[in-house]
Amino acid sequence: SAPAAMASVRAVLAVAALRGWMPKMRDAAQAYIQARIDDPGRPKTWVRLPKAWWPSSWFTTKGEPVYYDPVCPLVKALYGHPESGAIWEKHLSKVLIDLGWKKVPSHPGTWIHARTFAVLAVYVDDLLMTAPAAQEEASLWKSLEEKISFDEPAAPISKFLGAHHTFKKQGHVTHHSVQMREFLQDAALKYKQETGISTLATVRTPYLPESFSAKGEEAEGKQAKTCSSHLMKLLFAARLARPDLSVAITRLASKVTSWNLSHDRALKRLIQYVEHTADLELHGTLSSEDLGSAILVMSPDVDLANDLETSKSTSGLWLELMSSDGLRSWPLGWKSKRQGSTASSTCENEVISATTALKADALPMLDLLESALGRTVHLQCREDHTQCIQAAETGYSKALGHLSRTERISLGVLHEVFVEQTAGSPNIQYQETASHKGDMFTKRLDPAPFEAALQRISLLAPAGATPAKAAKP
Repeated sequence: SAPAAMASVRAVLAVAALRGWMPKMRDAAQAYIQARIDDPGRPKTWVRLPKAWWPSSWFTTKGEPVYYDPVCPLVKALYGHPESGAIWEKHLSKVLIDLGWKKVPSHPGTWIHARTFAVLAVYVDDLLMTAPAAQEEASLWKSLEEKISFDEPAAPISKFLGAHHTFKKQGHVTHHSVQMREFLQDAALKYKQETGISTLATVRTPYLPESFSAKGEEAEGKQAKTCSSHLMKLLFAARLARPDLSVAITRLASKVTSWNLSHDRALKRLIQYVEHTADLELHGTLSSEDLGSAILVMSPDVDLANDLETSKSTSGLWLELMSSDGLRSWPLGWKSKRQGSTASSTCENEVISATTALKADALPMLDLLESALGRTVHLQCREDHTQCIQAAETGYSKALGHLSRTERISLGVLHEVFVEQTAGSPNIQYQETASHKGDMFTKRLDPAPFEAALQRISLLAPAGATPAKAAKP
C-alpha cells in the first residue's frame, strides 16, 4: 500500500487550522479482510486451515480426517499475504472515488472531496479527515461507514500514528502541538536494559564534541549488531514529531556497516538527549484569517563537505506554512540528507540543495495546498548564501557553459520557479545563517546555537516544565 506521508498529515492539520475545522480520526476495523482477494482475473490463493477449524464434513463419523491435506480458496485479503496491503488500498480507493473524493497525485494516501473541499489522509487503516460544519462532516463519515467498517466513532485527533496531538482553537487562531514522550522514554529504556546502564546524565544536545573515528581506528562497537534497531525506532519519532533528532540519526545510520566504539559513544549521547528531552513538543499556529494569504516557505541549507570520509555535503530543509505577516507558522516537513555527489563550491552545493528540496518537497506540497485551499499559494525560498541567490536570479547563460549538465539543470529550475514565474519579482530571499531554520539540519551544533535553533522551529518544553539542571554541554 502507499500510505500518506507524515508531511501530508501535517498539511491536513494545517488546512484544518486555516479553515477553522476540527480534524477527526478513525481506524478501519480489520482493514485488510474488508477487501476481497478473489476478484475475477486474479490468481487463486489457497490456504491450509488449522485442524481445529475444520468443518465437521471433513471428518468421518469416527472422527477421522476425510482428506489428507485439504486446502480452501482464500476469499478475503488476509493479513500476512504480500498483496493484502495493495488490495486493501485498491478497495478503499474505489470506495472513495465512488463517494466523490479525488486523489492528490503528488501525495499518495491523500484525498480531497470535490464538493466540500474536505481533506482525508489515509495511513493504511488509520484515517484522518478534516471537513466543514459538523453536519457535513457527519454526512461524509456516514457515507464511508456504508462501505467501510470502523472500530470506533470519529473522534478529534489525539493519538495518531503513535504521536500525541493537541489541537486547540482560540477565536480565529488554532494552536497545535505534537509529542512522543512515552515512545521516546521506551526507546531509552530499551537501550539501558541492553547496555546495563541504570542512569543517563542530562545533556543539552544529541552531539558529542568529538568526531567519529575513521574506519579501522577503533575496535568494533558493542552495539554493532543492535544499533540499527535503536536508530530505526528513533527515526520514526524524528519523522513524526522530533526534527531535532534528524541529523544525529542520519549521521549514525550511515555508519551501521562499519560501527566502532566511537559510534557507541555517539549513540549513548543521542539516547541521553532523548531520555531527558522526551517531553519536547513541536508547535504550530495559524489563523482562519490566514486562509487567503498564507504562504509556503522553504528554507534549504547545506554544509560543505562535512563528511570527512567521503568529502560529500549534507543538505538540510525546513518547510512550513506561514502567515503573510510572518507572525504564525505551521511545520510541514524537514530533512537531513547527505548529497549523492561531491560539489566543488558552497554556491554549487546550495543550488543543488535548494533544487532538490524544491522538486522533492516544496512543489509537491504546493500542489496539495493549492488543491485543498482552492487558490494559488505563493512559494518563498529563504537562502543564507548570497551567491546562490544571485545565481538563481540571473539564471543560466552561455557564459556558464563550463557547468556540468546537472548544475545547469539545477540553476535553470531555481530561476524558472522563483524568478520567471513570479512576474519579475524574485521570490528567493536572503536570511542570515543565525536565524535560518534549515541550518540545524546540516551539521552538528554546539549547545547554545542548537537550543536557539529549537526555539526557531518552536520545538519547546511543555508549559510549566522545569528546565534541566547541571546539564552537560
